Amino acid sequence: MNSITPKDFSKIKNNSDIFLLDVRTQEEWNIVNIGGHLIPMAEIYDRINEVPQDKQIVVLCHHGIRSAQVASFLLTRDFSEVQNLLGGIDRYAIEVDKNLQKY
Repeated sequence: MNSITPKDFSKIKNNSDIFLLDVRTQEEWNIVNIGGHLIPMAEIYDRINEVPQDKQIVVLCHHGIRSAQVASFLLTRDFSEVQNLLGGIDRYAIEVDKNLQKY
């Protein structure tokens, strides 16, 4: 599985060929989000059809652990361009967008 740093992600974040998959809970999403498509980790198996296979996928969570697990799962399901956001939204808030609320 490939990973991407928050700084590198910030350079491609607005590219329409990128599908940002947020696997945190709805409650976490309500605190802070950077866009993307919310599918909580517990629901990914049942909602995998919402993830496009023709786009580069960047998966994020709070610290990068759940997203790494989901990224690995997607790779077993024939998704080829999957990256985990290293350090999750927490590291993104520290390194890229200091205005984001941390929790």
